[in-house]
Amino acid sequence: MTIIKWSMQSIRLLLVLLLALMPAVAAAKSGDETNYKPTLNYVALGDSLAAGFLNSGSVGEGYPVYIKRSLEDELGYSVHLSNEGVGGYRTVDVLKQLENETVKRELIEADLITLDIGANDVLQKVGTSPDTSDPNVIAVVTQAIQEIQSNLDVILKEIKELNPDAPLYVMGYYNAIPYADGQDAIVLMINALNSVISGEAKKFEAEFVPTFDLFAGHYEQYLPNHNNIHPNADGYKVIAGRFLEKIIPFFATEIVPGAETPVHAKQRVTIQGTKNVITLPSDLPVGTTLMVTDASQSDAVTSNAGLKPAGDVYRFDFKYPDGTSSKGPFILTMGYDADRYAKDQVDIYSYNEAKGMWEEQNGTVDEAAGTITVSLSHFSTYGVFAKINDGTNNHGGEPADNGDSDNVGSGGNNDNTGHHPGTHDNNGQSSGSHNSASPGNGGAEQGGRLPDTASPNAPFILFGFLLAAAGAVLIWRNKKSLN
Repeated sequence: MTIIKWSMQSIRLLLVLLLALMPAVAAAKSGDETNYKPTLNYVALGDSLAAGFLNSGSVGEGYPVYIKRSLEDELGYSVHLSNEGVGGYRTVDVLKQLENETVKRELIEADLITLDIGANDVLQKVGTSPDTSDPNVIAVVTQAIQEIQSNLDVILKEIKELNPDAPLYVMGYYNAIPYADGQDAIVLMINALNSVISGEAKKFEAEFVPTFDLFAGHYEQYLPNHNNIHPNADGYKVIAGRFLEKIIPFFATEIVPGAETPVHAKQRVTIQGTKNVITLPSDLPVGTTLMVTDASQSDAVTSNAGLKPAGDVYRFDFKYPDGTSSKGPFILTMGYDADRYAKDQVDIYSYNEAKGMWEEQNGTVDEAAGTITVSLSHFSTYGVFAKINDGTNNHGGEPADNGDSDNVGSGGNNDNTGHHPGTHDNNGQSSGSHNSASPGNGGAEQGGRLPDTASPNAPFILFGFLLAAAGAVLIWRNKKSLN
């Protein structure tokens, strides 16, 4: 009796422990969908405009904050902003700032850099109401602009030496004193300053971002306080918008199937006319190209009796320069027919040429967006399919398809020669999770992967096994006690 009591207590304890562990296992299976947001490190250097000084006299949000938000909201990036802008900074202050080890490290790790500097070099010498009729004032401004050019030459050179790959955007200035007398001369001085900034930016292959035209004719809208040179929130938004006109095309591009397209690190690549997006890794070599080919009419698709296309099927070919490659991870998001299929029916599949079969990738499903996302370390041919051989119904209540293809994707061929890394970003991840995929899980080169039928039930199989083992121990002990 003592043995039986001890055994039952052990089984109860085992049951409690397993039940406690199962939520953790389930949570690990579902994955953290925020991992699918690629990270951009953004460093902003500059004066009070980067720092966010407002027309009202308070300190708020400068244009870098609005750039960050747009990259997150519109492109789905997770942006880490290091805003090193300081009110009153001149070019000499930024030069000194570049000696700071923290700032150096930020710039080395940056994926995006913006800079606005130079206006204070002039304003701190002649003030906000300069007497433009005084030859001495003109001489002071001329000398200041020459110093700006010299200092900016060193600033841009040092930034490019620290990080030659990150795109660098340098701002031109608006008229911050439109209510002062002598506007003709003031405009000439601002144009001269902007000309120098633009020339230096071009010299170091940085992008010049003009803002003068944004404020011209709209001073009451963006600079309503005549005694303050800083924009209001609306002014900062239009400045950020002008930056974004140049930044977004760098980090997001649309490609046409069948065309070999240059791509670069951290870029978000959309296949024209689809929901299919690839977010490229940070180690993508400079000079890489990508060609996407429609493979929905290939034999691998049309002769597949077990799966029905529920979205597009594409072959992805990356061409790397000089024998280099990328380790990824790439993130691939593909759309599926959410009106026809439930989220638990669909997944992204990779075609394994060696085995002649499609391999399920266990992607994360965003039911609201109608997309599936996986993290990959290589690329071959990928497509969205629904299982049709298990007799289940689709979520519309109709009988499951019998495997006849109605070509959800459009026509193409599939000789599938190139196995390369690739990825995609799912902007706006949802809580609907199929099975999260970790980097490197998709393809024959990855090594053996447990079948999809096994992974969702692993906790229950383990529980049943241990419970059976405990029962066997109990029977053995009972027999032993009777003997």
